Amino acid sequence: ARMKRLRSIAQLPRYMAPDSCGEGTGADRMCGVFAVNGNHDTGYGADGSRSQLDRFEAVFGKINARHYFSNHTVLVTVNAQVLDGAQDSSLEHRPWQTLRQAAQLADEGLEVVLALHIPL
Repeated sequence: ARMKRLRSIAQLPRYMAPDSCGEGTGADRMCGVFAVNGNHDTGYGADGSRSQLDRFEAVFGKINARHYFSNHTVLVTVNAQVLDGAQDSSLEHRPWQTLRQAAQLADEGLEVVLALHIPL
């Protein structure tokens, strides 16, 4: 569903076309879309809400997540909008937990790529 929506609004490079999944190596083998939420998607800090996060995740998948590639690289997506605090404090725990897990993965020797809307 995510790929269908993305294809309806943008022309994708060849390596992201569903019929190319599994072919080739490296970048040619990649066939996924990873979305990072921004303040216009889920609000910022006190402006954000659980319902906005749920809506975003229903369309694009989990916000605070790890995606593994070739057993040595991890793409980590984080909801940076609530790192400085949120009206609903329960929203703050998961992003910080995800960042701590990313640091642990780096300590274990994995290459970690952080994807956030707001720079740290």
